[in-house]
Amino acid sequence: MNSLAHSIIRYLTPIRLAKILPRGLVDFIKTISFIVTLFGFLSSILLVAIIGGNPIIDLVGAIAYMSFGVWTATFMISCYHNSYYYHGFTSVIGSEERHEEGTTYDVADVVRRKPDDLTDAFLTSPLGSMIMLRVGIEQYVMQEFLSQPRQKITAEMVPIKEGQIFSLMSVASFILQQDKEFKKFLHNLLSHLFEKLRDLCVRWSFGRCF
Repeated sequence: MNSLAHSIIRYLTPIRLAKILPRGLVDFIKTISFIVTLFGFLSSILLVAIIGGNPIIDLVGAIAYMSFGVWTATFMISCYHNSYYYHGFTSVIGSEERHEEGTTYDVADVVRRKPDDLTDAFLTSPLGSMIMLRVGIEQYVMQEFLSQPRQKITAEMVPIKEGQIFSLMSVASFILQQDKEFKKFLHNLLSHLFEKLRDLCVRWSFGRCF
């Protein structure tokens, strides 16, 4: 049985690559180089048919070949990154065509930042921060909780069962089940929020009646 810490190791290289060459930038370069390559080859063929041999044709052809090399490189980078980025996707959505195991790319990207504190890593991630804001917990409140002395869950403590795909929802569920201090923090805070909501509902009801 692997641990979460061991399972994310395979993703570290593609994650570092994505930090150096973001997916959006690679896709942009790939698109531009494809257009330049296509335009260059078609222009070369057309110019040869019209004016025959000419230094300009050689220049256009050289640019097209160089652009084709850039397109090939960016295409290979995209294929390499996608092979990790979409790993486990079919299992997460419940497709039975291909069942995969281990962790997903986004889990590795979150956990690698703070492998010694899984709760902190998840809550400070974009998804974790959004979830907390949606339930009414502001960033400064969450930071106060995370800065307090507490029992931390490390990536080494999280088991990955054979045949299981461990997604971000799995991380959230594990934290809620195992981090007792976080569970207590949520219970106390949400209880207070529900009390305020109840008082507002009562006031609104009386306001509508009288």
